[in-house]
Amino acid sequence: MNKEIVKSNSNPFMTKKRFNMWMKLRLSGLVYSFKICERIAPLFAERMALRLFLNPPRHTIPEWQKSYLKNAKKSNLHVGNNVIKMYQWGSGPAVLLVHGWGGRGSQLSAFISPLINAGYSVLTFDGPAHGDSSGKKCDMFDFASVINAISNHFSIHSIVSHSFGSACTLLALSQSQINISKLILIGCPYSAIWIAEAFGKALSISDKTISAMRKKLENQYENKWTWEDLSLTKLISQVDQPILLVHDLDDLEIPYQQVLELQKSNPRCQLFTSMGQGHRRILRSENAINKIVSFINY
Repeated sequence: MNKEIVKSNSNPFMTKKRFNMWMKLRLSGLVYSFKICERIAPLFAERMALRLFLNPPRHTIPEWQKSYLKNAKKSNLHVGNNVIKMYQWGSGPAVLLVHGWGGRGSQLSAFISPLINAGYSVLTFDGPAHGDSSGKKCDMFDFASVINAISNHFSIHSIVSHSFGSACTLLALSQSQINISKLILIGCPYSAIWIAEAFGKALSISDKTISAMRKKLENQYENKWTWEDLSLTKLISQVDQPILLVHDLDDLEIPYQQVLELQKSNPRCQLFTSMGQGHRRILRSENAINKIVSFINY
């Protein structure tokens, strides 16, 4: 793709001046706090970084999603210490929708009617510490364990996942035999290490602190894995099912170059590229949704 055709795009989180100002003030406060802590209390800075890294934001439900939630069949699934809120619509082979960081199951509601009309049922959930599920922290293993638990309770035809949810889906597939026909990854990053580094860059946290933060999380899991094990190019190379990668050229959160690295890692990958949708609006893109439903049907 010629970089000259990539259009500029505004950050979807910064649509209102009041919200923009609040985010700027909060970000400035965090940046200042880390600079002080890294100088006088580096161990505390490491703990604070990890706590923030594992603490997803909870947002209010947008109005357009409420009607979908109202009509959903709701249930609870106990996974570890968490109570996971589940949602179901329709009948037929189940398509599991997996949301991203700071999202909720209804974030992918625009897929519900097209999938039901194509003869599928739709299944989704709020991840640990997301939406109406319990929990105060979440990492890739927490999230992947929910995907694995759902696959043990339901027969899943295909999975449609977004962003962090895509990364966790790849991890779940590497951990257990989930029998699905198709895998769709929307706005998927290519590296868990990159995610941690991007987090550090956003808050101007030093590389030293981020490296120590990563090590702390490894230690919490008794060093049974390393961050290199969470290479998503490595995990996607192990997937046997047909894969559709969906990515927008104007994605400001997960650079487009990352999907090209994922595509190179598995010959079963197809790539659908959109423009002007960014990282989240693509979840309501008619062209992207039609492509995904057609891919599942094929």
